[in-house]
Amino acid sequence: MNTEADHREFLRALGARIAEFRRARKLTQEQLAELVGVDPQTIQRAETGRTALSLLRLRSIASALGGTLAELLSTGDGQLNSVPESPWPDDELRAALAYRAIPTERKPWAVKMLKALGKK
Repeated sequence: MNTEADHREFLRALGARIAEFRRARKLTQEQLAELVGVDPQTIQRAETGRTALSLLRLRSIASALGGTLAELLSTGDGQLNSVPESPWPDDELRAALAYRAIPTERKPWAVKMLKALGKK
């Protein structure tokens, strides 16, 4: 089982990887933030490992940097090859956070899909 220290180390390593990609493309944090549609502080916190970004946000960052999510998460030394377990103990919290991130106009569709999946 992964510890809180493992989670922090993973976030630091991932942040360093984001910064490495950004610098290689000669972008500032502000420029990357504008491309992704977030405030520059979000990029700064991500690069220093102080925030855990969603997979969708990481995919947006990778795309803005001209790469893929797989490239962002892969390194030659294996440092980021395994994703730590979620620090949240219950699925309901993760579901609530995911639902909150869905645009308002798409929420009825999401509820309909969840209900359909629940019947199977």
